[in-house]
Amino acid sequence: MTAFSTAGFDEITPEGPVTDRAIANAMVSGLAGFFGNLDTHERGKKDCPLAFNRERLLKYVAGPLKFDPGCRRKLLKPLGAKLPALEKLLRVFPGPDA
Repeated sequence: MTAFSTAGFDEITPEGPVTDRAIANAMVSGLAGFFGNLDTHERGKKDCPLAFNRERLLKYVAGPLKFDPGCRRKLLKPLGAKLPALEKLLRVFPGPDA
């Protein structure tokens, strides 16, 4: 189960492009973790959907994300055709700087 809260992020309003991106990023993180049977990581690239955002930085909640090479490699077999779909979902919505 994935918990998702935007408490404390005034930039994430009830609707809009930043909110859309934050929701898409959270969906990708949850689906990749579930289908790939992976937890978040503290090492590696911070802009990976499976990176643990300890500092709760907006750029990693609602900014552009991309699976780092290690996660992508681990996800390739269990996700198969779902992996490109999740990668596309990460690119659908503009981020906070759009």
